[in-house]
Amino acid sequence: MTPTDDSSKYDWVSTGSGPRCATKVLAVFSADAKDFVDAATGGLTGVVLERTNCYAESGGQLYDVGRIEGPSGGFDFANVQKYGPYVLHIGTGAAKVGDSVEVVIDFAKRALTAKNHTTTHVLNYALRSVLGGKVDQRGSLVNPEKLRFDFTNSGPVKPDQCAKVEEIVRAQIAAGYQIYTQEVALAAAREICSLRAVFGETYPDPVRVVSVGAPIDKMIADPKNEEWNQYSVEFCGGTHLQNTREADAFCIIEETATQKGVRRVECRTGALARACIANADEFEAIVRKTDAAAKDLGDRCALLLGELEKRMKEPGLPVARIEQVRDEINVLKKKAIEAEKEALAAKGNQIGDAASALARQAKAEGKTFVVTSIDAEGEVKVMEKAFEAFAKEYNTIPVFMVTTNLATKKLAAKAVVPKDLTSKLSANDWLSEALKVCGGKGGGKPENAQGQAAEPEKLAEVLEAASKLAQLKLA
Repeated sequence: MTPTDDSSKYDWVSTGSGPRCATKVLAVFSADAKDFVDAATGGLTGVVLERTNCYAESGGQLYDVGRIEGPSGGFDFANVQKYGPYVLHIGTGAAKVGDSVEVVIDFAKRALTAKNHTTTHVLNYALRSVLGGKVDQRGSLVNPEKLRFDFTNSGPVKPDQCAKVEEIVRAQIAAGYQIYTQEVALAAAREICSLRAVFGETYPDPVRVVSVGAPIDKMIADPKNEEWNQYSVEFCGGTHLQNTREADAFCIIEETATQKGVRRVECRTGALARACIANADEFEAIVRKTDAAAKDLGDRCALLLGELEKRMKEPGLPVARIEQVRDEINVLKKKAIEAEKEALAAKGNQIGDAASALARQAKAEGKTFVVTSIDAEGEVKVMEKAFEAFAKEYNTIPVFMVTTNLATKKLAAKAVVPKDLTSKLSANDWLSEALKVCGGKGGGKPENAQGQAAEPEKLAEVLEAASKLAQLKLA
């Protein structure tokens, strides 16, 4: 069986169109029969053609998809792989050995892949421009949805470096560079000063060279000219754009490590890149409209951070913009924390004044203990201010205080008993017994104990239980 001629895979228009390929079915392999057959029977099948214009998966570029049309009917292929000199079209449908057929490729889908493939070459150039010549390609993946690029680097690519890389790639897209491809003698191609090749890869001779922005003939004629250093030049057998402007837009949405010394960036081009950029613009506007003086600013910041994580997943956000907007949220968060501290301090002073008044009243009335609730919104630290203020006025009687917050479903309580009275009333026992009525728990020492519960609506029952026990023990 003669090898498949796939030289026409480069005959297309990268905006999304191309000719049909007239050919003949040479062989049909049935996955069900696990053998070659005369005709496809409907199950998963591999078809070998005399010639094809399909791109078989190679070098990180995803395969073409499409349809084979002939007298036996239609055969839809969703995968194309190369096995030695043969190209196998894998799919389902009707195909028969000897049929004269036509291959119809989904060129619109290939065009999306080409946006990502050509931009991968420009990205490689941009990474070296920003990070230095130490950057070497370690792998790539290009398909209609994304491009992924692995490369050597000693540490993470920082957000500001990602922004610079994006700037270079976008500039080359906007410049409308023509893409040149040509088969060149391997030795002559290696002489081009700006040429990049994948480390450890074996290349054919002659080899296909892809240049973004400069004619290859000129490079071969004057290979050491430093002018070529401003262009991406690589060995590549893939399908590409005719002009960088077709890529339309670009952004890096993720930067991670794959192993020690190897980093990975995932990127978007075209409409998907524009969606990510618009996503960032929209979210930044939301963050900047957030009222920094709002009482619930802390809660709003938590919601914003949650929304940020969600938008990073779908549709994605440019890496540099992620850090920028996260910094803006953290500024708001810091303001919220400062406002909360000021509010707590003011609340503490207010509650301290109320506790001082309560202590003076208890002293004047000769009370033997005090059980009370205070408006500390469930905050133990604020309640401490009340105890301190009470003790300054009257520190010879047991005191039991409770604070609640219905919004957060929180009840906090604290009991303090003078040392000379702990033989009659233990603070730990007093607290534990009172909190039983609301399913709360607490602990401490005979002189000092505190605890909490999740049933603030039972405040009255807690106060009643604490009062009854104090009356009983101190009678």
